[in-house]
Amino acid sequence: MRMYSIQHIAKTRGHCHTGKNRYVTADEAQLALASCRGSASNRRREQRIYHCPMCDGWHLTSHDLRPLQIESQEYDYCQTLMFAHGNHILNVSSNVFELIGIRSRKAQRVITIAGLHCLRESGVPESEFTNPWVWRTLRLAYDANGSGLAQLLAEFMSVCRKLAAEYETEHEQWAMPNAGERLGVCYGERQQARTAAIRAWILRASEAGNTASNANAATGVSPELTLAC
Repeated sequence: MRMYSIQHIAKTRGHCHTGKNRYVTADEAQLALASCRGSASNRRREQRIYHCPMCDGWHLTSHDLRPLQIESQEYDYCQTLMFAHGNHILNVSSNVFELIGIRSRKAQRVITIAGLHCLRESGVPESEFTNPWVWRTLRLAYDANGSGLAQLLAEFMSVCRKLAAEYETEHEQWAMPNAGERLGVCYGERQQARTAAIRAWILRASEAGNTASNANAATGVSPELTLAC
């Protein structure tokens, strides 16, 4: 039987895409939590432990356990999907939203999970989840002054349903050159729109689902969003 001191367990590290300390078992995480609670220098005020589906280990979190607008099983799937294929989905989403001031990695993960959930629920196929033009369409719905996760989900779901409806109609149709220029928020993105084959169903959905303009979203304010993990 392995025996660890609390001090040793509190410093135990493992590999996880989240960058958090990884504990092999729930018992080890509970001991580490007890050690943190007894430390006067603990600024994060760790509250509980949770299981991570990516590394199959356990982490500590400072967030209280609260009801989620995304069911836990769906959240776990979206989180696993987000880190699939070498973080490709997260990288695409992060690159798109960083241009309107969303530079917090935590905020980028929240936005990506919210987007994946809404895309899945609406019926957009997973083959389109890495399409940067889909995320640019979702970016039009982002409101930097929104009330949090619930508002983000509501806005994203509205656009995703339109994306799904347009995709179902004729998803192979391509747009004319320059048609997607307005989806870009910088010179580089607008130049991409001049040369890239942007599908017309994305453009039609973006026109129907634009609930917040890029000008309003480009405030540089990172969203104060939290998921219970």
